Amino acid sequence: MGIRCTAASRQLLVLFEQAGQELLTHPQIYNRLREQRFDINRVILYRLLDRFVAAGLLERVVDQERVARYGWVACPGSSASTLNLSPRFECRSCHRQFRLMELPELCDAMQVALDAWAAKGSRGLQAEVAVRGVCERCLQH
Repeated sequence: MGIRCTAASRQLLVLFEQAGQELLTHPQIYNRLREQRFDINRVILYRLLDRFVAAGLLERVVDQERVARYGWVACPGSSASTLNLSPRFECRSCHRQFRLMELPELCDAMQVALDAWAAKGSRGLQAEVAVRGVCERCLQH
Protein backbone atom coordinates (compact mmCIF):
# COMPACT_ATOMS: atom_id res chain seq x y z
CA MET A 1 0.00 0.00 0.00
CA GLY A 2 1.40 3.38 -0.99
CA ILE A 3 1.01 6.68 0.78
CA ARG A 4 0.50 9.89 -1.14
CA CYS A 5 3.08 12.57 -0.46
CA THR A 6 0.86 15.24 1.07
CA ALA A 7 1.64 18.01 3.53
CA ALA A 8 -0.07 15.95 6.25
CA SER A 9 1.90 12.76 5.52
CA ARG A 10 5.20 14.70 5.42
CA GLN A 11 4.38 16.46 8.71
CA LEU A 12 3.46 13.15 10.34
CA LEU A 13 6.81 11.65 9.31
CA VAL A 14 8.63 14.64 10.79
CA LEU A 15 6.67 14.28 14.02
CA PHE A 16 7.63 10.61 14.40
CA GLU A 17 11.26 11.37 13.58
CA GLN A 18 11.21 13.88 16.44
CA ALA A 19 9.45 11.41 18.77
CA GLY A 20 12.19 8.83 18.32
CA GLN A 21 11.28 5.62 20.16
CA GLU A 22 8.38 7.17 22.11
CA LEU A 23 4.95 5.71 21.45
CA LEU A 24 2.25 8.36 21.03
CA THR A 25 -1.52 8.35 21.41
CA HIS A 26 -3.80 9.96 18.84
CA PRO A 27 -4.43 12.99 21.12
CA GLN A 28 -0.68 13.41 21.70
CA ILE A 29 -0.03 13.31 17.95
CA TYR A 30 -2.87 15.73 17.26
CA ASN A 31 -1.66 18.16 19.94
CA ARG A 32 1.95 18.03 18.75
CA LEU A 33 0.86 18.76 15.20
CA ARG A 34 -1.18 21.72 16.48
CA GLU A 35 1.84 22.95 18.48
CA GLN A 36 3.79 22.91 15.21
CA ARG A 37 1.03 25.07 13.73
CA PHE A 38 -0.18 22.26 11.48
CA ASP A 39 -3.98 22.13 11.33
CA ILE A 40 -5.45 18.69 10.66
CA ASN A 41 -8.89 17.20 11.20
CA ARG A 42 -8.92 14.50 13.91
CA VAL A 43 -10.68 11.99 11.63
CA ILE A 44 -8.20 12.62 8.81
CA LEU A 45 -5.39 12.02 11.29
CA TYR A 46 -6.91 8.66 12.30
CA ARG A 47 -7.14 7.67 8.63
CA LEU A 48 -3.57 8.77 7.95
CA LEU A 49 -2.30 6.80 10.94
CA ASP A 50 -4.19 3.73 9.67
CA ARG A 51 -2.53 4.15 6.25
CA PHE A 52 0.92 4.41 7.82
CA VAL A 53 0.21 1.24 9.83
CA ALA A 54 -1.05 -0.60 6.72
CA ALA A 55 2.08 0.49 4.83
CA GLY A 56 4.29 -0.95 7.57
CA LEU A 57 5.85 2.37 8.59
CA LEU A 58 4.13 2.65 11.96
CA GLU A 59 2.62 0.12 14.26
CA ARG A 60 -0.36 0.45 16.54
CA VAL A 61 0.10 -0.96 20.04
CA VAL A 62 -2.69 -1.19 22.60
CA ASP A 63 -1.48 -0.89 26.19
CA GLN A 64 -2.93 -2.44 29.35
CA GLU A 65 -5.30 0.54 29.70
CA ARG A 66 -6.64 -0.24 26.18
CA VAL A 67 -5.13 2.98 24.79
CA ALA A 68 -3.81 2.79 21.23
CA ARG A 69 -0.31 4.18 20.73
CA TYR A 70 1.64 4.62 17.53
CA GLY A 71 5.35 4.41 16.82
CA TRP A 72 7.94 3.31 14.32
CA VAL A 73 7.81 -0.41 13.52
CA ALA A 74 9.74 -2.34 16.17
CA CYS A 75 12.93 -4.34 15.57
CA PRO A 76 13.68 -3.04 12.06
CA GLY A 77 15.65 -5.32 9.81
CA SER A 78 14.26 -8.51 11.30
CA SER A 79 11.19 -10.50 10.46
CA ALA A 80 9.96 -9.71 13.98
CA SER A 81 8.49 -6.44 12.75
CA THR A 82 6.12 -8.37 10.51
CA LEU A 83 5.01 -10.42 13.51
CA ASN A 84 4.04 -7.40 15.62
CA LEU A 85 6.87 -7.83 18.08
CA SER A 86 6.63 -4.70 20.20
CA PRO A 87 9.07 -4.64 23.11
CA ARG A 88 8.39 -1.50 25.13
CA PHE A 89 8.70 0.15 28.53
CA GLU A 90 5.51 1.54 30.10
CA CYS A 91 5.78 4.06 32.94
CA ARG A 92 3.22 3.37 35.65
CA SER A 93 3.32 6.98 36.76
CA CYS A 94 3.13 9.15 33.61
CA HIS A 95 1.92 6.37 31.26
CA ARG A 96 4.47 7.26 28.59
CA GLN A 97 5.81 4.37 26.56
CA PHE A 98 9.17 3.88 24.92
CA ARG A 99 10.50 1.24 22.56
CA LEU A 100 13.20 -1.07 23.79
CA MET A 101 14.99 -0.90 20.45
CA GLU A 102 18.39 -0.83 22.17
CA LEU A 103 17.79 -4.45 23.22
CA PRO A 104 18.15 -6.42 19.97
CA GLU A 105 18.72 -9.57 22.06
CA LEU A 106 15.11 -9.30 23.21
CA CYS A 107 13.89 -9.14 19.61
CA ASP A 108 16.08 -12.09 18.69
CA ALA A 109 14.87 -14.19 21.63
CA MET A 110 11.22 -13.47 20.86
CA GLN A 111 11.80 -14.29 17.20
CA VAL A 112 13.22 -17.69 18.19
CA ALA A 113 10.08 -18.35 20.27
CA LEU A 114 7.78 -17.30 17.43
CA ASP A 115 9.71 -19.43 14.94
CA ALA A 116 9.33 -22.44 17.25
CA TRP A 117 5.56 -21.96 17.41
CA ALA A 118 5.42 -21.50 13.62
CA ALA A 119 7.37 -24.76 13.16
CA LYS A 120 4.62 -26.52 15.15
CA GLY A 121 2.05 -25.27 12.65
CA SER A 122 0.81 -22.10 14.33
CA ARG A 123 0.00 -19.11 12.11
CA GLY A 124 -0.83 -15.45 12.64
CA LEU A 125 1.60 -15.21 15.54
CA GLN A 126 2.07 -12.05 17.57
CA ALA A 127 4.29 -11.29 20.54
CA GLU A 128 4.22 -8.30 22.82
CA VAL A 129 6.73 -7.62 25.55
CA ALA A 130 6.00 -4.85 28.02
CA VAL A 131 8.33 -3.93 30.86
CA ARG A 132 6.44 -1.84 33.42
CA GLY A 133 7.95 0.42 36.04
CA VAL A 134 8.56 4.10 36.77
CA CYS A 135 10.62 6.11 34.30
CA GLU A 136 13.64 8.20 35.23
CA ARG A 137 11.77 11.48 34.71
CA CYS A 138 9.03 10.51 37.16
CA LEU A 139 11.55 9.30 39.74
CA GLN A 140 13.24 12.71 39.69
CA HIS A 141 10.00 14.56 40.50
